[in-house]
Amino acid sequence: MKALVIGGGGSKGAFAVGVLKFIHQNIQPIDTFDIYSGTSTGSLISPLALLGEMDLLEEIYTTTRNEDVLNKHSVGRILTDISIHDATPLLRLIERNLTAARSARIMASLKQLYLSAVSLQTQELVHFATRDTASTASYRIEKITTPTELQRAMLASSCQPIYMQPIDVFQRGKEQFCDGGVRENTPLQVAVENGATEIIAISMGPKVGQSVFSSSFLTKATAILGFTIDTFSTDVGQNDYRLPTFVAEVNQYLATVKSQLAANGVSPSVIAESFVTATNPISSKPLLKLHEIRPDINLSSDEFGGEGGLLFDPVKMRMMMTMGFDMAKRHFSGLVPAGPSL
Repeated sequence: MKALVIGGGGSKGAFAVGVLKFIHQNIQPIDTFDIYSGTSTGSLISPLALLGEMDLLEEIYTTTRNEDVLNKHSVGRILTDISIHDATPLLRLIERNLTAARSARIMASLKQLYLSAVSLQTQELVHFATRDTASTASYRIEKITTPTELQRAMLASSCQPIYMQPIDVFQRGKEQFCDGGVRENTPLQVAVENGATEIIAISMGPKVGQSVFSSSFLTKATAILGFTIDTFSTDVGQNDYRLPTFVAEVNQYLATVKSQLAANGVSPSVIAESFVTATNPISSKPLLKLHEIRPDINLSSDEFGGEGGLLFDPVKMRMMMTMGFDMAKRHFSGLVPAGPSL
């Protein structure tokens, strides 16, 4: 099973769309994966990727402006309201693009779709899913069954705490949800635990050791808040890869051992029995290959996506999209043998 996992990053999602464009044109159609998982801007991209809506994704991530996403207010609003800004325009953007027809196709699809958020009431990582899936000790699954729930789940996953209001996805007055990046910025684990053998993961955060901001003095509270959120998201995003990377490495090692045993005349039944034990911690996690695609420069500067990815400038988003396309080309052309086994 092949999975497409897309992390958070606001307007920096244009980078992910550029990666998808390369994949769609050169590797495989983006609607032919088995599992789709997204956080924040990734939750806006994943449902449309599942439908193969490459042209629409490119349009959204090259034409959207600040006013299409937020009603912006001064930071002083936080003293009297639930958030600095209002994300109602983003909900309208989702409603315009995730039409009833598109929603129906997603809900009817046999593909797995997971949109991650965090519950303010329980602090749990929650994956909104369109298919019946079991919860685990690490996350809770909430099944969404209507187009409205799907739209509101996409919104909730995208609403950064403090900047944007939390969302009552099911409109029951019992639970509020915010950006899944608070707990998992690149939602890999749910893909690993639901049978993915190969994952293409796209993150908008910087690589390990890359500075998020310049070393100049920060003089505004909003800049410090943006620094805090981006730094936190970077750390969370790096942690997201550790377990999946380990699982893939162990499975690759075991595959090599089994191959060597077979080459030395050990029967398939003996090999199978030797590796099937009740205590095998990765027996249900068949992941063998993990593609990690990230930008090689800082996208959180005002030159690109700005603090928290809240700068929606069509010119800068086109630049990030081109960067994503080029980075994907570099990644896949560098594989030996050329290209992934997708």
